[in-house]
Formats: sequence, C-alpha cells, structure tokens
Amino acid sequence: MLDQVHRAAARISGALAFVAFPLFLTACEPSPSDRFPGPWVEERSAPINRVLVSHNISGCENLVYRHSDISSGPLDPRGDFLVYCSPDGTSWTAYIASPGLARERSLIGPFAIYADVPPP
Repeated sequence: MLDQVHRAAARISGALAFVAFPLFLTACEPSPSDRFPGPWVEERSAPINRVLVSHNISGCENLVYRHSDISSGPLDPRGDFLVYCSPDGTSWTAYIASPGLARERSLIGPFAIYADVPPP
C-alpha cells in the first residue's frame, strides 16, 4: 500500500514539473530592452541595408538599430539587430534583421516598436 502512495506522489510531482517547467522558461525570456540593450546606432550598415533591400523595404530614410546581446558588436553579421525605420523621423516601424541568415529567414516584421525600447 505504501509503495502505491509513493508511486502516486511521484506521478503527481512529475505532472506538476511538466506543467511548471514551460512556465519557468517563458518567465526567463529577456525583455526587448534586455535583448537589445543599445545604444542606438545611427550610421548605415551594409549588412542591414542588404537585408532591407532584399525584402523591398522602403520608408527607411531615418534608420537606427541596436545589436542583440548575443552578437559580438554593432556590425557583426551573425547577430540579430533591432531596426527602427521612419520616413519622417516621427512615425517608426520595427524589424528584426539577421544578416547572417538565409534571405527567407533574415527579416522579421514590420511590427510596432517596443514600448520599452523607444526610438532616439
């Protein structure tokens, strides 16, 4: 009888861990401001420009970007870049550019800018 109680407790513990672990992983995902800590870079980047041109993105007369905390620097083509584009410097559109990936996977967006990462 005691052995059955231990087995039941082990099954319940396993089930709780199965449910709780994905919640723990979700809570650990960095915020956009943590993933792209800045500062904003305002000079043009050839790798980012190539990504935007290959996807026919226009309206980027004003372009700023931040590299992700996983890349080696602002011009590292292996990293991800948070890119904000604006035709007039007031209305901004966001993209995530990954110049080191194949064309079909190199751009995410457009989407609204992140509330915790305001444009410059």
